[in-house]
Amino acid sequence: MFADCGDDVLARIFSALQTTRLRARATSVINPTAQGRVGFVWSGRVRLARVSPGGVAVTLYTAERGATLGLPGALLGFTGVGARIHCDTAALILHLPARVLLDAAAECPSLARAVMTALASQSLDYAARVFELAALDVRARLQAELLRIARRGVWKDGSLIVVDAPTQAALGAQIGAAREAVTRHLRDLSEEGLIIFKRGSIEFPDLKRLQALDKAQAGRAMWSGAASAANEQDTQGPKQTPKKRVE
Repeated sequence: MFADCGDDVLARIFSALQTTRLRARATSVINPTAQGRVGFVWSGRVRLARVSPGGVAVTLYTAERGATLGLPGALLGFTGVGARIHCDTAALILHLPARVLLDAAAECPSLARAVMTALASQSLDYAARVFELAALDVRARLQAELLRIARRGVWKDGSLIVVDAPTQAALGAQIGAAREAVTRHLRDLSEEGLIIFKRGSIEFPDLKRLQALDKAQAGRAMWSGAASAANEQDTQGPKQTPKKRVE
């Protein structure tokens, strides 16, 4: 996001940064002092959740290295009171006042574009999740979430493998389903040869078929969430290097 900013802009940003370290499996309640501050995930993976009056925690989205936390609310001056951060892995969060980010964006066009892209991405992701919760059954929602997770996978021997994968309970929280239901559908997907779910990892031996199922059931061409063209290309399989022609 800040790659093309000048040294003066970067110096002001770095001087305003603060850090928060979170332990794996820990839950942190966002306090009122977080109002007007934008978070950046430097390392680890966290889930932002809201708690209903009845005490039910609803996961809003998952943020990993390079992602922002609370960007829309911070820019609008909204408070984060009532929100919780659940850490799937140990995480380091950098945060700074939204006004510093906005002042820097006014001087750095590439930063302004990056902020707009991040906001648009979150907006599409929220729209996709609302659609999934309203229109899809548990299995279809799980398939959609697995494809989001697949974006950070690495190809090996024809399969896409994701390490540090979320637990079944975390998957349930993310898609609004009970862990038992997630377990049952993961078993079905495994028996169909679509995934291999192990403790701490998920393997996708037939990603194209899973993508086809998701597109048919969820209309992914319309509701693609935050997946950019680059992300979608990353999950299409290893790219073939053209062979040089020998004259």
